Order: sequence, then structure tokens, then C-alpha cells
Amino acid sequence: MINGHVIACLALLLGHLVVQLPASFARDRTVESQTPYIAVDSNGLGEIYARCATGETRVYRVGYDKDELIDRFDWYCSRFPEKLSLISIGWTKGRPNIAIYRPNNHRIAGANPKKQGEFDLYFNGKHVRQFTTQQLVDFGAVLKKSSDAEIRSRYPANAIYADFTFQGYDGYNAAERGGSGYFSFTVSNGNIVLIDVATGKVVTNPYPSSGNRPVRKDK
Repeated sequence: MINGHVIACLALLLGHLVVQLPASFARDRTVESQTPYIAVDSNGLGEIYARCATGETRVYRVGYDKDELIDRFDWYCSRFPEKLSLISIGWTKGRPNIAIYRPNNHRIAGANPKKQGEFDLYFNGKHVRQFTTQQLVDFGAVLKKSSDAEIRSRYPANAIYADFTFQGYDGYNAAERGGSGYFSFTVSNGNIVLIDVATGKVVTNPYPSSGNRPVRKDK
């Protein structure tokens, strides 16, 4: 039979775990943990993928015996609250055209919205453009500050960010407007914003009949 002393010890241990688990859960999301993961090409074919690991990101094409390294970057993109997104768009000079959306998951309380990056875009191994928090606000996103409820799932306390949603690749406008295509975003006032994956050029009203509100001129 288990005596009272053993039961008390077990209760104390379980109580400690219950208290500690939420704190650990919070740290996983508020501190950029460089846990390795795979981001698969969003075109659904599964032929291209990115491997994010400590200090670097590598993009591969799946081969029969050995995967082929396509691009290599000296940065890591964490998984929370958004992980890296990539898509292959045809071929140029014997290599797949690969567009990458890299969200900034790291926040610092009191950051200047004009200097804080919300995301970076890359195309065929080269940096295309960074968009700041203020630029997204100019497009119609609301400037928000992380609340107590968001600390564990998004950013540290009192961190600022632009309220927008990354929608992915817009194939329709790629056909209509030419070029390599666009990444699509919806900002908090309902506006749709398209950004050319190869040049970073912004289209702030791609569907005039959708009721998009006027936005400030892209800078």
C-alpha cells in the first residue's frame, strides 16, 4: 500500500507540472526556437520543399536517389505564429522559379513600426523586398498591440504588429496582368493587396468592383 508520504510527493510533482506546462508553452511561441521543420511547395505537387534548421534555410527539389539543392539562405524562419511559405512557378534556364514568403515572427515591445519588418519576399534565391509594419498599416491594416490572450500564441507582451492575413499565391492575376504572379494579402479593413513575387510591386485595388477602400500610395 502506498503511504501518505508517497502520495503527498506525487501530488506535489503533478502540481508542479501543471504550473510549469503553460509557461513552457508560452516560451515556445514568444522566443524564436530554431526547431527544424519542412515547408512544402504550396502548388500541391510536393516536388519542391524548404528545410528550415538552425541558422539557415535550404530549398530542394526531390530527386530519385538524392534531392537537389536549389537555393540556400543564411536565415531561419520559425513556425509560430506563421511558418515559411513557398511556391514554384514554372521554370527559367533549367531551374524552377521559386517564390518565398518569410514572415517575421520575432517581435520586440516598443519597436518603431516604420523599422519593424512584417515579412520578406524572395524570388529565385534573391531578396526581393521587405514590408514594414507601417507599410501594411498604410495599405489598410490596423496597428495592434499583443494582449494577454495573444502572448502565448502570437507575440510577447506589448509587441506591435499589423493586422493582415497572408492568402497565398494569386494565379488569376498572374494570368490577367502578366509577370510571375502575385502573393495576395487581406488587411483588416477588407482591402485586398497583391504584391508581385518577382519585383515587389504592389497592386492595392486588383478588383475595383469588390469595394476596396482607398489606400495610401505605396512607398
